[in-house]
Amino acid sequence: GGSGGSSHTGPAPYEILARRKREANEKNKAAFLAELKSRGVRDKDVRQWHGQMDGRNPGKSQNTKLTSASQLLLRHQIDKADLLRSNPAFAVFLGAANKSSELDKKKAGVGRGRSKKPRKTARRVVLDEAALKLGEANTLYANGSAFWPRAVELLLEVIRLTPNDPDPYHTMSMIHDETREEFSANGDTEEAERYAKKALDYSMIGALLKPRDTDTWYHLAQKARSGKNPRAALFCLAEALKNDSKPYSKHGKGVNNRWQQAQLYLDIREPRKALEHLLVVLDKSPGNAQAATRLAQVRADLGDADGAERTLRDFVAEYPLNVDLNLINVFCERKMEHHQFGEVVSLIETTRGAVITSELERLKRERLERADETRIAAISSALDDTSVDQARAYLAGAYAAKRSVEESLARQKNGTTFPPELTTKLAMCLLYLNKRVEARQRLDELKKTNPSAFFDLWFDAGVACQSVSEFDFAEVFFTTLMHAPGLVGEMYDVPEVWERVACCVAGRVKRSTNDVEYATTASAAAKLEFYRSVAARHPKEVHATLPLAELLFARGSDTADVLSALPNTKDLLEQLVDADRPGFDEGIDGTIDDTGEELETGNLARKNLAKKRAALRERLASISHPPHSASAI
Repeated sequence: GGSGGSSHTGPAPYEILARRKREANEKNKAAFLAELKSRGVRDKDVRQWHGQMDGRNPGKSQNTKLTSASQLLLRHQIDKADLLRSNPAFAVFLGAANKSSELDKKKAGVGRGRSKKPRKTARRVVLDEAALKLGEANTLYANGSAFWPRAVELLLEVIRLTPNDPDPYHTMSMIHDETREEFSANGDTEEAERYAKKALDYSMIGALLKPRDTDTWYHLAQKARSGKNPRAALFCLAEALKNDSKPYSKHGKGVNNRWQQAQLYLDIREPRKALEHLLVVLDKSPGNAQAATRLAQVRADLGDADGAERTLRDFVAEYPLNVDLNLINVFCERKMEHHQFGEVVSLIETTRGAVITSELERLKRERLERADETRIAAISSALDDTSVDQARAYLAGAYAAKRSVEESLARQKNGTTFPPELTTKLAMCLLYLNKRVEARQRLDELKKTNPSAFFDLWFDAGVACQSVSEFDFAEVFFTTLMHAPGLVGEMYDVPEVWERVACCVAGRVKRSTNDVEYATTASAAAKLEFYRSVAARHPKEVHATLPLAELLFARGSDTADVLSALPNTKDLLEQLVDADRPGFDEGIDGTIDDTGEELETGNLARKNLAKKRAALRERLASISHPPHSASAI
């Protein structure tokens, strides 16, 4: 279907019209070929011309094709005017679609004296009637919404009389578009969407009747994207590209067109079609890092891991100065997946200069965009005060923009120009390569960044540090995230992180002494104190209170202390119910993961943990109470 999100499953009106035009063109082409053969043109010449028309002779322009067809007629002494009289549709193949023959000119009275008045044919009567009704409809449209129903009636009549005239379709589109705005303003979203679709359909039919206007196609593509209609946007972009005589010239729009189509195909989950356009983009702009990165990602998603690797490797080898953060980041991730840590370190270090240059350019663009937005906002705010004239308002805007640039430069000076994403990956790979001194230097750089802005990098670094027993760094990363303000703190002050911090605390204490017995006792005490602090912040959280009770019980604390630390029965029952509930598997980011194996594993782990808690409570109850009263606890 042509309308994204619509329940209508058939082709859109503009698609039907486009298909009819293609079918008519193919039919006319077949008739033209047959006519050439019937007039004595050799099969070889006919096949050669046909190949040019179908684009099988690269390097030939459209003008060359038309000249070739005319030359065929001259070579075989075929009268072009006679051929056109036999079928006027042949004009499109002869470059004469908009030209009159000499005979027509004579009939029209071209020459000495005044032109003859056109005869009042039936066709002329129809055209005159359509023109009058179109003029009346346009006037009614201009007079306001109260007159639009009558305007629509007249426009439908004009379309019936002259279906190939694009003007009534454009007026219909404007009426439907403004009607959409009225429904939208009144909060009627459903009707607004319906009228938006109709407006787009009328616009596209009008564009198909005048297809060479590529600017109209690009405007409609943007309109379709804004209306969340990717199929229609793709249709418009394809038409724009098809009707552009020089899409890949210096100022051509072909490369951007292909990029937009690739993005849209990815949005509607058709990566193979996106791949076709990305290959053209990279071919026409070979130093485009963004295109190379996206091409590699699409190839990887399609299962072509070698192709993805080759795309990135070749780009870095051929255009080392054109790389940017995204490309190197994706390339590093692919290498890390295959444990190629040494290659990651080498890649980051060799492209460091180019990445820094790219980031400085990006920061400059963002700084200027932000300054411009600030300037416009300041001017608008100043003009709201009626006592401020235009000159003073513009001066206020210039001052605000200057201040915005200065603040941005100050932040940049205090920060780092090398991306934290690559600093983190470099530190992780150095850890895995057991190059601890260099790794710690990179980790210290990461600690200078804002954890609220780069929380995912802090967590990844913490996990890597914990895996290689760098407990001091891991504890810092995890606890900083736990106590971060706002949503970041809420996201990371969770059981998974508590367990990691407890492990790091115990590991750090154990490693501080060679006395095995003392290390065991001290690490358990450190874990207990940590969970005591967690339970104090989350007194009703089962994942906080149960580990505290287990540690108290293992240490031999009083039964009353252990029982007071335990969660109540209701919390345990809720945990069991949650474990059985389909779709329950909260990850580190607090979202629900409803996918396959991870979901099953998560539910099983939660159920086992809940059963373990219930069993511990029964065990502790049996210690302090007779068996017959255990159920009352």
